[in-house]
Amino acid sequence: MGILCALAVLVFVLVGAADWSVQHWLFIRDKRMSKDEQKREHKDSEGDPELKGKRKEFAKELVFGDPRERVAKAKVMVVNPTHYAVALAYEPDGFGLPQVVAKGVDDGALELRAYAHNQGIPIVANPPLARALHQVELGEAVPEALFETVAVVLRWVDALGRDNDDGSGPLPC
Repeated sequence: MGILCALAVLVFVLVGAADWSVQHWLFIRDKRMSKDEQKREHKDSEGDPELKGKRKEFAKELVFGDPRERVAKAKVMVVNPTHYAVALAYEPDGFGLPQVVAKGVDDGALELRAYAHNQGIPIVANPPLARALHQVELGEAVPEALFETVAVVLRWVDALGRDNDDGSGPLPC
């Protein structure tokens, strides 16, 4: 009788262990996310992959694109005669604020300046403004602290007209 009880206890323990492991496996399997749930969670946490890709593509184009193409979109080039050149684009109907579309230092600044001159883009020598604008990232709007100064430059450019002059004359105060 003792052996029979020991055998019954052993069988119950083995069946219990097997049942526990099967139940544990079923529980884990049921709690796993489906492929759709995984996609939805990734989209919620990381953002829509399509939009993310478009943002990356735009950023690459902005950073690695040809600076001459970006300068061609500029309304004015603000320079510190030899060290800095910053191209500003402004479309009141578009973004609404002037944006930095290209910038260069030293040799890069001279290249951008020459290209702007060849394209007939007005070039304004304003060293403090050029240094301040050079701190702005490509594609970013001009900071609020520079609105007044940039507005004066843009009004001068509008008054000048691209076909009258190369724009490299003095900026009226």
